[in-house]
Amino acid sequence: MKSLQKIIVLTLIGCLLSFNSFSQKGKAVKARENAEKARDNVTEAVEIITDIAADCPELTARQMKEIKKQMEKAKAELEKAKTEAKNATAAALASRARDKVESTAAATAAEAAVTAAEEALAEAVASVPGIRASNKIKEELDNLDVSDHSEKEKMKTALQDEAVKAGYENPCDSSLVRKAVELKLDSYKNKYNEQSNRALHEWLLEVEKKLKQLVLVSFESEGDLEYVAQGSFPHRFTVELFGGIIFTPNEGTVWPLSQQLGDLEKQIFTDPGTFEKLFESLGGEFFLGDFSEAPKPLNPQATTSWIWGFGSNYSITPNFSVAGSLHFAHHELHAVFPVTIFNSTNGEMQSTMGQLNARVATMRGRIGGQYTLGQGLVRPFAGVGIQYTRAAVQDVNALLSGVPFDSELEVLTKSLGAYGTAGIEVHPTKLISFRVSAFTGSEKMETGSKQLETVWAPGLSIGAGLKF
Repeated sequence: MKSLQKIIVLTLIGCLLSFNSFSQKGKAVKARENAEKARDNVTEAVEIITDIAADCPELTARQMKEIKKQMEKAKAELEKAKTEAKNATAAALASRARDKVESTAAATAAEAAVTAAEEALAEAVASVPGIRASNKIKEELDNLDVSDHSEKEKMKTALQDEAVKAGYENPCDSSLVRKAVELKLDSYKNKYNEQSNRALHEWLLEVEKKLKQLVLVSFESEGDLEYVAQGSFPHRFTVELFGGIIFTPNEGTVWPLSQQLGDLEKQIFTDPGTFEKLFESLGGEFFLGDFSEAPKPLNPQATTSWIWGFGSNYSITPNFSVAGSLHFAHHELHAVFPVTIFNSTNGEMQSTMGQLNARVATMRGRIGGQYTLGQGLVRPFAGVGIQYTRAAVQDVNALLSGVPFDSELEVLTKSLGAYGTAGIEVHPTKLISFRVSAFTGSEKMETGSKQLETVWAPGLSIGAGLKF
């Protein structure tokens, strides 16, 4: 009878152990399923966060509220995944040998789900500047040594909590996150001033210095250099000085020189002294031009212009900006003009050429858009916009048969056209940039009712910029 009782007891124990083993394996599998479900929920929240954050900095209040909601959801689901992973690991350890393989596989899968959820949440943080800024501030504050004073520990924790709160309240503006933490810090500085507690006050000044040295980024593009990822984009405004050359089209010289030539002709025939000198030098009566048409400049040539100028650039996004600039240039114009002579000695009709020269002062104003590819050290760019050109033809002089004479007439020409530019920018530091660009602009000169056909003036420039 006793033997039968032992057999029954042992059988019951074996059944219980088998049931327990089966139960532990079931717990591990269930925990894995819960962890994977939590991972999927984190991923779903991250996708929503990333989509909304892409509209920074123009988020509406509703979108900001949704980001906060999804961030909280992602954090809660991540914690759930971690708990389930621990449950799976504990169940695997309690499983019998024959169930170890399946239970351990379930626990491993649960851990993998946690890792995936953490990575997804990190991706969400990377897409939200305010959250990224708060994490960076927390990390910097973690490096502070507060072991020598319990009050420092309390203030450090309070500042970190303020950073987290500000990050959720200002998802698109990292500068407001820092400002919120600095305001909290100011309240402590007022509490612990130099008179009340010099040691804590000096410690707070060190914390303030660390916060000010942090470079927090509001926008970020994939592939940035380390310094860009740490915050070069807050320098939205760039001021640039540049110089270069512009190849003035010869077609653009005909109309202004024609105006000057007409003025010179008036001076010749209204100034007795000039007319007498030319009469003697040419050997008889004369007139500018020939019988077929009025005088006009022939073979016009424009010298290459050296240009200098300054510009500014305001970044609306990391890759798109509005650019404006002013160019100043001087170049010379050269042409010849025909002269018909009636020789007073033999009565024959002759022809000769006179030389016509002028200096042109040009100002070009441009405004347009520019797209920059990438945020690395070297960044290709292209831009288009409108161009206003104002040119003054000055210092006109002519030489005919060895007799010099000049015109005091200043001809102004105006143009409104388009321009295009392309080149590369180099950003060796956070505050300085260099650029090399090729450009061309259309110019349609006009004076009164007269107009020229549209011409294009290409050029090259190199410049240096300072970012603010």
